[in-house]
Amino acid sequence: MTVGEEPVGLKFKLRRWIDMSALGWYSGDTHVHRAAEELPTLVIAEDLNVTFPLSYWVTEAFASPKTARKGPFQGVDPKPIAVDPTHLIYPLNTEYEIFTVEKKPHMLGAFFALNHQTVLEAGVPPVRPIAERIHKEGGLIELDKHNWPWSMAIIPVARVDLFELTNNHVWAHRVRLRQLGRTGP
Repeated sequence: MTVGEEPVGLKFKLRRWIDMSALGWYSGDTHVHRAAEELPTLVIAEDLNVTFPLSYWVTEAFASPKTARKGPFQGVDPKPIAVDPTHLIYPLNTEYEIFTVEKKPHMLGAFFALNHQTVLEAGVPPVRPIAERIHKEGGLIELDKHNWPWSMAIIPVARVDLFELTNNHVWAHRVRLRQLGRTGP
């Protein structure tokens, strides 16, 4: 096919080359920053059986999710949203991705509270009270692209359920993230 300067209308018929769910494997994404109205199409297009959009995104140490940056779902019922019989959205999730501590740069990874049942009010650190609340509500804790100085301690302290399940910094690309994991100049 050659595409020149004139518009070309082409149709490509795609066929599934493997059906992972038929083999007992299911896909999901715990790191979704997308608008609520985009999610049903997204989960079908990417064949995500389960997805956890980040309702709240905290980027400053000690900040409350209630006053932090907001995500795609606000004031939702924390019950799964069925897109179809094989695709679910769990709408209430919080990402603590601390970019600043007392107005100083601090890019050291993210602490996810997944599928909690109430809006979180406390900031981090400390993480143990948040983790205990999330587990009490039946949710999960995940660490993503994590390299906080106390990362190894946080796993037993917070009873972390998932580690690097979804990491949005492992794709092959030309951008070099020189500052990821650095706290100083």
